[in-house]
Amino acid sequence: MSTDTKHTKRTTVITIVADYLRANGFGGLVADGAECGCELGDLAPCCSEISHCRPGYKHLTPSPDAESDWVISTNKDWKQSHDD
Repeated sequence: MSTDTKHTKRTTVITIVADYLRANGFGGLVADGAECGCELGDLAPCCSEISHCRPGYKHLTPSPDAESDWVISTNKDWKQSHDD
């Protein structure tokens, strides 16, 4: 086992993914074919398999009928439609 004394924070897959997302302007992860996404600050809160998730952009959802006040989409220019 290798120990790296240069890193003071604990490096995990989640921290590696978070660093990549942050460096590339993404706001979280979104699962293909599923209605779920997670924010950059709270990746994989459900402890689900994230290997099928894709980087996504965080968008605010101003609709009072929305389940959440944000959505993660692979579309950088996502706009909420009346059917969402």
